[in-house]
Amino acid sequence: MAKYRKDELDRSGIEPNLIDCFKKFHVSKRKSEGEETWASEKARELYENVKS
Repeated sequence: MAKYRKDELDRSGIEPNLIDCFKKFHVSKRKSEGEETWASEKARELYENVKS
């Protein structure tokens, strides 16, 4: 996660917050459909609770 945060900081000049990091490591995207797939239902629920 530290490497991802540093890479994003170098690339965009903005360090991602912990919620963005959580989503980065718990969601995958299907390139053909652009659809997000969560690693688990629990991860999706946690993300939804934090975002609201």
